[in-house]
Amino acid sequence: MDFRFSSREEWLDFIASKRGGEEARAIYAAMFTDADFDRWASGTSVVAEKISYQNDGLTINGFAVRPAAPGRYPVIIYNHGGAMQWGRIIFPEILEFHRLARRGYVVLASYYRGEGGSDGEPDMGGGDVSDSLALLDIAGSFAGADTSRVGMIGFSRGGGVTYGAVACSDRVDAAVTIGAPADHLTSARRDEFDEHVYPHAIRGYSEDKTASLRAISALHYAQHFHGDTAMLIVHGGADNRVPPTDSLNLASRLQDAGQPYRLKIYEGGSHGLFENYGDVRMEIDRWMDQYVRDRDTAPGNVPPPLDVD
Repeated sequence: MDFRFSSREEWLDFIASKRGGEEARAIYAAMFTDADFDRWASGTSVVAEKISYQNDGLTINGFAVRPAAPGRYPVIIYNHGGAMQWGRIIFPEILEFHRLARRGYVVLASYYRGEGGSDGEPDMGGGDVSDSLALLDIAGSFAGADTSRVGMIGFSRGGGVTYGAVACSDRVDAAVTIGAPADHLTSARRDEFDEHVYPHAIRGYSEDKTASLRAISALHYAQHFHGDTAMLIVHGGADNRVPPTDSLNLASRLQDAGQPYRLKIYEGGSHGLFENYGDVRMEIDRWMDQYVRDRDTAPGNVPPPLDVD
């Protein structure tokens, strides 16, 4: 897969040229070093490609990033945030896919239907969950993918997609959500989304708004999460887009249901948790390694991560 930018500085300058870009440039400059960028962009240890696959009669676009070395690697499904024209996989996420692949994972990500050039209309009412889970049906076609070990990561709206997936399927061993909405009914941004998002992305929304939002709010179906899926819920304490109470209240429901979970709230953390992302990465890695990569592997037989330098 071609990289648009030849260097980290070229990429950061492009970010800075956009509205509000100076702040974003500072964030990404702190997250990604020159060595990181050059190593990922070289493509010597990781294979990255754009993909298309069929689901519900639609052609869905996405990405696949995997280790180049032969072997058997567990699968991580990544669910992006945003919706409709705001729903996309951004370049820093692609770099993160490379990092995970270097640690020994096959990473698959979907542009849900109606987004990123995928066929169909945007569908927050279940179509996005279906498109995400359909990646598991094709995962075995990628060299080295071990579909008996599966993790899932979701950011923001993608965290909601992740919640829907673990309620619908028993194939996900562990999941991580970051800044995920769990209660659309009481969201402080409901008026905004009522106007700009929900009528265009949820079928039948105008007929019964309450029922539509309840159906996509994990707080109201947490008891259906698959009991063997280990959940890590991560949220910023100062998130001004999705309140941390969404994750706190969901954790309470999981506690009542006896579901396995861990909750981590970062004091002062933003929606994207960029200022805490070094620690967030470590949490993701520990969770995925414990419950996915190294699951059922005898001590001493765990292969080292590829990213050892």
